[in-house]
Amino acid sequence: MTDIRISFENTDSAIRRIKVLEHPRLPEHEQIWAWGLCYAQILNQLGETPVADQLRETLDGWAVQMASKMFLPLPKIHAAGLLVIDSSLSVTDQRDVLTEDECVLSTRIVPGRDWPGIQLQTPDMLAAARRADLVVGLAQYFLLQNKLFLKELPVHLMAYRKFYTDVMPPGDPGSQEQAPLYALNKSLELYDSMRRTFDRQQKQSG
Repeated sequence: MTDIRISFENTDSAIRRIKVLEHPRLPEHEQIWAWGLCYAQILNQLGETPVADQLRETLDGWAVQMASKMFLPLPKIHAAGLLVIDSSLSVTDQRDVLTEDECVLSTRIVPGRDWPGIQLQTPDMLAAARRADLVVGLAQYFLLQNKLFLKELPVHLMAYRKFYTDVMPPGDPGSQEQAPLYALNKSLELYDSMRRTFDRQQKQSG
């Protein structure tokens, strides 16, 4: 399975920098699932706090803007500034960057399931703001390396928003597994609907 090591540069700069080191590389189709489990777990840890509210606002705000542009060519998405989720946070995979507060997200096999689980190890005293940055930084890392993740993330985030509003709050322990599953199912439903619409259009044009 995969270990993803996430740590934070100690700097007074206005731009916060996070180092992400991954070994071996997580399969692209598993990235959105592993990230979603991490997001739901961190939201549950943060509880009903301003930091949690800001995290959701940052991600939801990006998703709303991205939703109408997700099928545009990559250069146009880049021109719209949507390849960056939070302009005050940057991500690097350079090993020589000095960092602290290392967190380790490990994927693991779950018997009887096709999708992996995760184990997230963080320092006991890790600040709430860094827990939120961990989520955004990991999303940014995947987004920059995988076009599929870029297309999937806004759909999943819109589903998370609906889940937390209509089904279960993030503070409920059950949301840590149910929210990612709900988002995955909503995403599959959307793409299946789009595929059927495309097939109908092809038949009509033929």
